[in-house]
Amino acid sequence: MSAILTLEKPANAKTWVAEVGGRDETYGVARKFLAPISKDGAFRKYELHEGKLYQIHTKDSKRRYIKVDGDEIVDIVLDDVLAALNRLDSGRPAFRCAESEALDQALERGLARINAEGSLISNPSEN
Repeated sequence: MSAILTLEKPANAKTWVAEVGGRDETYGVARKFLAPISKDGAFRKYELHEGKLYQIHTKDSKRRYIKVDGDEIVDIVLDDVLAALNRLDSGRPAFRCAESEALDQALERGLARINAEGSLISNPSEN
């Protein structure tokens, strides 16, 4: 899933969106700055994707961390960002998206059926 974030960028203010990709000794978190997908006067639109962390800098000079949850953009606290980065450092995904969870559930049902019936095919002799 993805969501569109719109930020207002007044002429005298900095605004940006960056994907958080890990830790950085200088800045705390490693960031990849995103280009807006569209510009309309003072407004910039960014496409954000579920399963990723973002840091944004708004027109009022505030930095926030956000993520996409379904079709919504939600704020997250720094402690949650650091915990997610720890999971990334250990090789696990930072966040699980709904599609991943649905796939895992389908695989679990399939494995349970194989264990119960010995096959996923209804009548193996017909194939």
